Amino acid sequence: MKKIRVKDLQKYMPLVKKYRFHIVGVICGLIVLMIGLSWWSKQSGETQDAEAKKQAAGEKGDSQKYVQVYKIKSVHFQDVLPGLMGTVRGSSLELKGAQDEKLNQYHFKSGDFVKRGAVIAEQDHTRTHARLVQAQINLKRKQALFDVGGASQVELDEAQEVLNIAQKDYEDTFITAPKDGYLGEVLLQEGELVNRQTPVLYFVSSEDSFIVETSVIERRVREIKVDQKAQVTIDSLPGVVIAGRVMSVSPEVTTTSRMAPVKIELPVKYRYKLRPGLSAVCSIVLYDRQTPVIPKTCLIAEKEKVYVVDEKKQVHGRDIRLGYEARDYVEVLQGLNEGEIVVNRPDYAGAQENSTVRFGQPEEYKEGK
Repeated sequence: MKKIRVKDLQKYMPLVKKYRFHIVGVICGLIVLMIGLSWWSKQSGETQDAEAKKQAAGEKGDSQKYVQVYKIKSVHFQDVLPGLMGTVRGSSLELKGAQDEKLNQYHFKSGDFVKRGAVIAEQDHTRTHARLVQAQINLKRKQALFDVGGASQVELDEAQEVLNIAQKDYEDTFITAPKDGYLGEVLLQEGELVNRQTPVLYFVSSEDSFIVETSVIERRVREIKVDQKAQVTIDSLPGVVIAGRVMSVSPEVTTTSRMAPVKIELPVKYRYKLRPGLSAVCSIVLYDRQTPVIPKTCLIAEKEKVYVVDEKKQVHGRDIRLGYEARDYVEVLQGLNEGEIVVNRPDYAGAQENSTVRFGQPEEYKEGK
């Protein structure tokens, strides 16, 4: 091997001086690379050791999976069918004219409040008033004859009966309010002839309860029952939630909208604050009870079984009995006690019988779900 002499090295010194910074950079890079390779090798070894320990622990049944959990407690469980649009209606009556006479005039217009006994409209009185006057004159004449023995008691009674009929016919030409309420839709106009069988107008009583007419989609009709609670809000009463009740559910569904009509009765105390035609938004309470519930996601393969976590954080399967089912939650009738912890989403978490788990803060019931 040829010896390297100092003289030979000296001829490279100018190049070394010129590129000294580059040479230093390369040397530093090599040093960093060696340090990095050494660290990676060490970390890889530690990871392999950890995996080996984890595998060994798993074979012994001590693997601690992280799971989500839910805490059992008795809650106010309420299932509500919300957002039903409706219209306020009153106890509507058809008012008819008792005489076949022309309609002379109205004293009120649609929407006006009318007191019981007030005259709403008048028919033409010409003929009934003439018969009334004639009957009064005839009774006076019969009474005078009776006093001097010129007429019998029967004739006097007949004259009185004719007067009573004439008085009734005259009074029937006045259409009056049967109760306190509102004048509704007017069906005949002034000057039209009234037929005894045809309604003149609609009258809405304010002495009776108001109702809200709404509709429920076909697939939810079977959930609606008479006397279920309802919550009603009306724009004209901001901030007020009226507690009503389901009064009736139609057994028939409309062919066009596939909706079933539902009537909700409102409390009598609101009768003076409401008027027919007001828009309303309703929610029907389908279920309302103080009871333990769990999310549906706690069920194992959608069966009546859950994984319960004991004090040692071990998982054990348990059969339960379920009750009412809402959108996200289901009522627990039997099998779980207050304060117990169950695994949520057990299929996703991969929880197994007798396995040890770890978890964070338990979830709790969120009202309105």
